[in-house]
Amino acid sequence: MSDFRFNAGERTVSPWLVAMVASLGAWVFTGLAWTWLQPQLSLLFVAAVAVAAYYGGSLIGLAAVAVNLVLTYLFLYTHSFAFGHSGQQLWRGSLLLLVAAAVGRISDLGRKAEQHAQSLAADLNLVRTELASQKADFGWFHKASVRLSSSLELSALLREIVSVVAMLQDADAGVLLLRPFPASFEPADTPALDAENDKLELAAHTGFSTEQAERLGVLDPAFFSLRHRVVMHDADGNGPGVTPELREAVAELKFRALFSTPILTSEGQALGVVVSCFKEAHQPSEREMQAMELYARQAANAIENARSYGTSVSIMQQEQRRAAVLRALSEASVQINSALALDSLLQTITERAREIVGAHQAFTSLAPQGNWTQSINCVSLSPKYRDSGGRQPERSEMFVLACSLNKPLLVTAESQRKQPWWSVASTSGAVQPPSGWVAAPLITRDGRNLGLIQLSGKIDGEFKEEDQSILVQLAQMASVAVENVRLYREAQEQITERGRAQEALQRSKDSLHLAQQAAGIGVFEWDLQNGTITWSDEIAILHGMQPREFDGKYETWINTIYDEDREHVHKAVARAIASNTEYEVQYRVLHKEGTRWLEARGQSFSTAGTPVLMLGMAMDITTRKQSEEALRRSEKLAATGRLAAAIAHEVNNPLAAVTNVLFLLRTHDTLDDEARKYVATAELELSRVTHITRQTLGFYRDVTHPVETNAATILDELLCVYAKPITGNGITVTKKYDFEGTITAFHSEIRQVFSNLLLNAIEAVPHDGTGAVRLHVTRSRKNGDTEGIRIMITDNGPGISTENRERIFEPFFTTKGQKGTGLGLWVSQGIVNKHGGEIRARTFVDGAARTTCFGVFLPFEHLKRTYPTTPAEAAAA
Repeated sequence: MSDFRFNAGERTVSPWLVAMVASLGAWVFTGLAWTWLQPQLSLLFVAAVAVAAYYGGSLIGLAAVAVNLVLTYLFLYTHSFAFGHSGQQLWRGSLLLLVAAAVGRISDLGRKAEQHAQSLAADLNLVRTELASQKADFGWFHKASVRLSSSLELSALLREIVSVVAMLQDADAGVLLLRPFPASFEPADTPALDAENDKLELAAHTGFSTEQAERLGVLDPAFFSLRHRVVMHDADGNGPGVTPELREAVAELKFRALFSTPILTSEGQALGVVVSCFKEAHQPSEREMQAMELYARQAANAIENARSYGTSVSIMQQEQRRAAVLRALSEASVQINSALALDSLLQTITERAREIVGAHQAFTSLAPQGNWTQSINCVSLSPKYRDSGGRQPERSEMFVLACSLNKPLLVTAESQRKQPWWSVASTSGAVQPPSGWVAAPLITRDGRNLGLIQLSGKIDGEFKEEDQSILVQLAQMASVAVENVRLYREAQEQITERGRAQEALQRSKDSLHLAQQAAGIGVFEWDLQNGTITWSDEIAILHGMQPREFDGKYETWINTIYDEDREHVHKAVARAIASNTEYEVQYRVLHKEGTRWLEARGQSFSTAGTPVLMLGMAMDITTRKQSEEALRRSEKLAATGRLAAAIAHEVNNPLAAVTNVLFLLRTHDTLDDEARKYVATAELELSRVTHITRQTLGFYRDVTHPVETNAATILDELLCVYAKPITGNGITVTKKYDFEGTITAFHSEIRQVFSNLLLNAIEAVPHDGTGAVRLHVTRSRKNGDTEGIRIMITDNGPGISTENRERIFEPFFTTKGQKGTGLGLWVSQGIVNKHGGEIRARTFVDGAARTTCFGVFLPFEHLKRTYPTTPAEAAAA
């Protein structure tokens, strides 16, 4: 029935035929059965109307009402039936109309419902088809995503992307343009290629002929947007982002249509664009565009992952290379520092430098005392050069240039003509090295040039900055090793000289012992290395002690002297030790027989400028002093002046022995790197102690020159030295370096000043976890016109009283009892004054809280007007 009713032809013809047949059928059957149908003769005509309305709808049903009403009255007329009264006629017509309307309405509603159902079925089929297509697309995208995610090799990934894009759009060719790495890490709001230096580079392509591939440069990267798609569906048409220049460029490549999609990361950062080219006109659908954008985002993530992986691999390889170099440098350091002979040291340095850097030949030149005319040279060749005789001559011009500049130099085929000094070498006729040249000078800690290490003929490629850095490290090791060899030789000479001195001293001791026995004079021997004093029996008796009662300490001897005479005796002894001269002093001792006057004389002996021994004697001059009492009362003792230097707490250190032991310890093979750092720190501090000892000598004059010194660096080094008492006592150290520049100063002396002040602060603060020390370095002025730096060291200790504050810079004044010597601040003030600066101390009181601040001002240029600032000027001076 549905096929019949919804056929277009039957919808306009068949319902009328049904209506006519039903009406005629009602006439015929009513005529045949009218005897049974009375008095309802119109019943069949009503059925005919219902059938017509059912098959034809309301309109045909109304037509059937008219036809059947006429047939009803015609039947009544032909069969001589009465029409009935008007009410019956009205009922007959109303019944037909009611049936036609009801059945027609039901038919119309059924037809519409069936049409709607068929429409829904058709739509459902379309949705099923679309879902199946999307499922297939999602499956394809899933496989493509898996391929993208599993590909970490960048070039293969880029080829995969452009191939998939071309296949996805059924394009004839595809090209992938990317920003140079790491341009993808630029801010996400970067627009298209608006910056002058921004550009896209060809990453991969497919479907292009050789000629087309060569002409891909015709596609200017500025044609494409990094934020929006560009669609050119035909060479003669327009589209989003299409310009006449783009149409012309595409036509030159023999394509008609083009579609580009930006490659954006999930954060919106633009990596580049992917372009599809078509030989025929092509208008991509919205679905194709969305699919391309989705795949482009997946491609962006895959590209980032591949780049990150490549970067990680590169970093790992670099770290492996760096680790290998560090191992080689560590091994080289052990070999270099274990060499005690100069010739073996030079050969080790040269061979290890060539092997670590990877060069065909290496030269090491050493100039004794800076005299290059008597230089010692050593060469090392690779097996290739050694077997083929391919050694290149030394570049004398480059050699002189590196030594004069006193800094490392690197020459490559690309960079040599860009160097400012190349014109000098080229003018003198220097020939370009075939595979580069690199050199590093051997510079000591005080800036002296000992020699030069040169490398030429890089085995793999050309020399790089990394090679230069490695050579500089080797040069630093070599400089220290050369100095160590020199110190080792001097130590051996000192040991020999000390042996001769000890023999001479023993002979002198024997002579003095004979004199003691003959004249009754007490003799003493003072070992300045360990601080032990040896008395003869006579001298012990003179001091009111039994020979076995004296413990050999300097303090015990000083305590036997009258309080009024102790300082005088102490100064005389200290002056003799400092100036390496004799001393003669008279003093009183408390004897069981009363007060006795003694006269002592002594002589200090030194080895290589280091005091090692003092010999002396003492005699009783009480009778003579009694006769001279009146004269002595009328005279004043001559002022002894100020001490030339201070060595109270340093002079007793066994400097030569410690120096030798530290050198042997540092060159020991079993010592690890951390221990070597501590040994290096000990050597640095020992050199400072040696310098302090030399300052105390009367005949010594500091010949070293001032250098550029960084106060902040010295403070940081001292914090490392005193790290143990700082952390062990819970002291909080606060640093504020507003100025980290340099001044011209004597580095070791400034270090001594800061060490004294910092140690005083550490010892002064509470050791219960509340102690605090603050370091502040800033640029300042003195008297409004002298520029310099001001260093302030503040602590929260008990402070300095007013009466003590006036005396803290006096020699031998101390508030630490037996622990202090009273020389630290006095020496520090002398060093600061020597540098043209000033040192001050202040104590602030705020209730129970006290703060002590030591401020040191050091000018920038003071020493430059007094002392030479270069090794050459120092030598000339």
